[in-house]
Amino acid sequence: MLRFVTRIDRPARRSGSWDGTQDAASLGSLPESNFMTLQHNESLHDSRQQFASKVRRIIWNNDGNDLAGLGPGEEVTEERFLAARFDGLAGSQVDAVSYCTGVFNHYSHRSEVSELLCSDLVPSRRLHELHALGTDSLELASRHCRRHGRDIFWSMRMNDTHDSGVSAHERALFTHWKRRHPDCLIAADGTEPPYAAGRWSALDYGCRAVREQVLRIIEDVLLRYDIDGVELDFFRHPHYFRPQFYGEKVREEDREMMSELIAGIRNLIDQFSAAAGRPLLVLVRVPDSLGYCGEIGLDLARWVRSGWVDLVIGGGYFHLQPWGTFCPEIRAMGASVHACLDGSRLESSENPEAASQGESLWECEAALAWQSADGIYLFNRFRTTQSMFRRFGDPTQLPPSTECARETAIRPGSWATPQRWLKGGDAFLDLPI
Repeated sequence: MLRFVTRIDRPARRSGSWDGTQDAASLGSLPESNFMTLQHNESLHDSRQQFASKVRRIIWNNDGNDLAGLGPGEEVTEERFLAARFDGLAGSQVDAVSYCTGVFNHYSHRSEVSELLCSDLVPSRRLHELHALGTDSLELASRHCRRHGRDIFWSMRMNDTHDSGVSAHERALFTHWKRRHPDCLIAADGTEPPYAAGRWSALDYGCRAVREQVLRIIEDVLLRYDIDGVELDFFRHPHYFRPQFYGEKVREEDREMMSELIAGIRNLIDQFSAAAGRPLLVLVRVPDSLGYCGEIGLDLARWVRSGWVDLVIGGGYFHLQPWGTFCPEIRAMGASVHACLDGSRLESSENPEAASQGESLWECEAALAWQSADGIYLFNRFRTTQSMFRRFGDPTQLPPSTECARETAIRPGSWATPQRWLKGGDAFLDLPI
């Protein structure tokens, strides 16, 4: 079994950040825990189910690059951070925010178990300047959501591999942790495996150290921040075990290791829920096909049926099945489900007055999704003054679904196809391209 910290008493918030030079052993001894034996408080379990089924018209994913447009001579302030994106949510239908603070082990929030994302080569570099003001991006996001009655989730990108690129910006994302654990990476620096988009810097979740560090990171966030739960973003990026990168079948033992991790995260979050006396949720963003998920090592059906996951967000780079297939399937297993409208898949003009064809595509996608989903999830949309933030949460403000074309499976000309990430992945497409 994996090991993880079982501290529950919330300590005073700490302002330090780990620079990546510490050895894992310096973090202390992590006691063993049987993740498959989950302890449920019946009252808390009931309140969690109620909280999970709460109406959330739109969940908005903010990728954490709020200050990317700030000029070099402009001072970083709390007001400028909020004005960049959050203030635009006033009057919107966004009921929850899923806030991402970085990539694996490289974050803008305060931590002593992960590294501070502050390189001059990274667009979100100036977020670390908030620390000098005694705050950070996740704390401000949480405070803003609490003030305006929105739920706030921390979004963890489970295997973001932007650091596989060759540009200075991409290379700056490569962490000390990865340098210290080359055995936990899929391939050597600069090599390109034939499948899974050739992302050599991807983490191999078959490596125990990866799974243990995931738990450390999540626990540290729960200790520090006032949030309503954690989103595990398995679509950034959809590759987790070595066989997938070489065109081979992911093994059952791989799926078992990932399921053990999900059970451990559920157990960890349940402990914090019990201590706080209120429910905390686990969200997952995954490909919208149980079969595709299984082939990349994610036993989604087991996670949902076991009660480890409260809300499923389906779709991302590509959309595999009609929402009328995927959403009822997930709901019947016991979880709420949101349809992800992703700028990588849909025509993505940030100008709300731009080409009507692009805007109508988004509108129709939302209208079709509302026939089956419990809500809409917006990804890679950052201009919060756009009309979609004020209309997509209400089907009556969208075109009749009968007037809309079929759902969009893949953006025309896109590199992000199911086949690119998984050998034979196109076999799971149940929508016309």
